[in-house]
Amino acid sequence: MDDLTPTPAPTTTTTTTTKDHNEEAIPLLITGIVGSVLVIIVLFNTALKNGKLTCNRYLLNSFLYVLLAILLAFTTIKTYEFYNVKVESYIFWGSFVVSILSIIGVFFVKNLALQHVLWLMFVASMGTFLYPLYKSLQEQQDHTVGNVLLAMAGLLGVLLLVIVYRPNWVKLSWGPVLFMTLIGVVLLSLLNLIFGSKTGSLVISYVSVVLFSIYLLYDTKIILLHAEKCGPDNPPAYPQESMGVFTDILNIFVNIANIQNS
Repeated sequence: MDDLTPTPAPTTTTTTTTKDHNEEAIPLLITGIVGSVLVIIVLFNTALKNGKLTCNRYLLNSFLYVLLAILLAFTTIKTYEFYNVKVESYIFWGSFVVSILSIIGVFFVKNLALQHVLWLMFVASMGTFLYPLYKSLQEQQDHTVGNVLLAMAGLLGVLLLVIVYRPNWVKLSWGPVLFMTLIGVVLLSLLNLIFGSKTGSLVISYVSVVLFSIYLLYDTKIILLHAEKCGPDNPPAYPQESMGVFTDILNIFVNIANIQNS
């Protein structure tokens, strides 16, 4: 391992670089905050009525929740970057545990305010979980983050066209098959952590991109069906449904990033 003892010159360079990163983070951080506030204001006017979630504009509200989740996760990442936060392993795994508990809570808690607090905890924990990957991509200094986002935007564009123009292609019967495939991918990923195969990791990432792309179509189809059936006996489930779509998008991003890194 190389000697990591700092010398005067590298220390100055590192300090300057860190300051530059802080300055670069400010516009995007402000954009994330302002965007989040605007979406929240719109949701208060479209998704809530008399303190309860409303079926009106169901599709719009569903995807505003997804957009808000993306903006808040992005803001979390940029906040860490601005303050040069180092995410230690215990914080990283702690955020993972919080995300799991938040998911469970959102689906079982009935109180609307507490449900949204748990939803926010989930989104923030995902931002924390993603921050080390973001920093890794950023430090490559070859527009890797932009390349990943561009590839992801293209893929999401294709998926959007499918769900808009060919929704009948997506079947709810895919659910059990997708779940079993997900279990298989998780088990293979655990095995690959033990054996440390770069080829295995790359293959798993490609399979995961395909899997979560299909999952995104599936979860979006569920939202479309719930929009049609929404009513007193089938109330809106914006936090729960948005978590599914948001998680699909994050997994696509993570695995495209892993492919790019490989």
